[in-house]
Amino acid sequence: MPRHMTMWLLAGGSALVSASLTYMMTRGTLQPAIGRIRDGVSRAANVAKSRFRQDRDDTGFEQSPAVHNSAFEDYRSATLRQLHNDESDFQSFLETLRGARDREEFDRFMADRRNRAD
Repeated sequence: MPRHMTMWLLAGGSALVSASLTYMMTRGTLQPAIGRIRDGVSRAANVAKSRFRQDRDDTGFEQSPAVHNSAFEDYRSATLRQLHNDESDFQSFLETLRGARDREEFDRFMADRRNRAD
C-alpha cells in the first residue's frame, strides 16, 4: 500500500475514534465506566494505605522481625524514638531557616523599592 494512503487511513481512523469517544462522552455512555474506574482506583489506594500502616510502628518506621531480645528491643525503640525527635527538630529548624530567608528577601525588596521611590 502506498505511503500516502497509509497516512490517510491513520488520520481517518484517529478522527473516527476521536469522534466516537466525543459522542459517547456527550451521551453519557462513558460515565458509568469512568465511575467504576474511579471506585476501583480509590479502593486500591485504600488497600495500599492500610497495608502501609500495618507495616509501620508508631514512629512511622518499618517494623523489623522480632528478635526476642528485650535489651535490643528497648535500645531499638529508644533509638527510633530519638531519630523521630531529631527529625521533627530538624524540620522545625528548616522552617525557621526558610522564614529568616524569606524575611531577608522581603526586607531587601522593600529597601530596593524605597530607594527607587527616592
